[in-house]
Amino acid sequence: MKKNKLKYILLVLMTFFVSMQPVFAKNDWGTGLDYIQCGESAIPAPIPGITRVVILLLKIVLPLVVIILGLLDFAKATMANNEDGIKKAQNQFIKRIIAAAIFFMVITLVQFAVNIVTKDTKDGGIGKCINCLISGNECQGVSDSPFKPTD
Repeated sequence: MKKNKLKYILLVLMTFFVSMQPVFAKNDWGTGLDYIQCGESAIPAPIPGITRVVILLLKIVLPLVVIILGLLDFAKATMANNEDGIKKAQNQFIKRIIAAAIFFMVITLVQFAVNIVTKDTKDGGIGKCINCLISGNECQGVSDSPFKPTD
């Protein structure tokens, strides 16, 4: 059983490292990172890409995990020829589907709300940065300084 857990942990770690995007340092004497301006401060430019990939992976992996776990639960209950086990597996599967649906609804509602709030915003305020982090779009105002340039 410990070997299976170790295999799953290694698989998750490998997936995490494979999905990471490279960060390239600059050759000048600056900080080496580009920043996206967010009001008075800024966030490093690679972070929106990483959060976008994490959300995308969750959107792909979560349904697969729900289906595979449901299949395993139903297979165990069917092999045991246990009617109570089948009902328990069915209830467990329904709860997992509801949890996955809530997860997708929360992500979709947050993206929708942020898009509505930031739709008519002209400046690079915090709403644009939140939209950039969640959706990976509207990432504007790239500079090489983490602080807002003075005009």
